[in-house]
Amino acid sequence: MATVAYWYQTGTHKPFPPLPDREARAPKPFIGVVDIHRWRHEWRKNMGADPTLWGRETRPEGSR
Repeated sequence: MATVAYWYQTGTHKPFPPLPDREARAPKPFIGVVDIHRWRHEWRKNMGADPTLWGRETRPEGSR
């Protein structure tokens, strides 16, 4: 997975903080299929453990 963000701004702004150093900008660890299934499993448990949930659903009204 990857993401890109663009920021378009007109006018003045406060000074930006310094950019992170090279080590802080290093790529994050690889996320594999097993990780994604593990996260989906945890999400399903938090949504009531319904095995038919796939991740596109919204949280039912009144649930935590």
